[in-house]
Amino acid sequence: LMIPVGRRMAYLQDHDLTALDKRQTIRYRVRSGDTLSRLARQYGTSVRAIRDFNGLKNSNLIRKGHYLLIPVGPQRFALMDGTTTKIRYQVKLGDSLWKISRDFNIPIHKIRVWNGLRHRSFIRAGQQLVLYVPTQKS
Repeated sequence: LMIPVGRRMAYLQDHDLTALDKRQTIRYRVRSGDTLSRLARQYGTSVRAIRDFNGLKNSNLIRKGHYLLIPVGPQRFALMDGTTTKIRYQVKLGDSLWKISRDFNIPIHKIRVWNGLRHRSFIRAGQQLVLYVPTQKS
């Protein structure tokens, strides 16, 4: 289903919000220091998705105390059902996204999304990356 940019909320209202699965959104109260990019990384979504869901047009301005509906990425739900575990990985000298991807059996594009990295972004030794790895079953 293709919905024109900026028409998502109107579409959802016209369709009695049936397209909005409440289990896939979080109502979040904005705190001091919050940014859309940090919230997007934290909840496994994109800045654009948060903007669209909340009718923010092209503004990055959010105010402390206001509430946002945040569409939650699939990895967040995987965490809730116990199939993955969130870890912080410290990049070592000689690491690359390809190597980390292979070591943890995670696609590179997911590592980029979770950490807000662009296609041509570099990683450096000492940098912290968020990874969602499959939970070890005993």
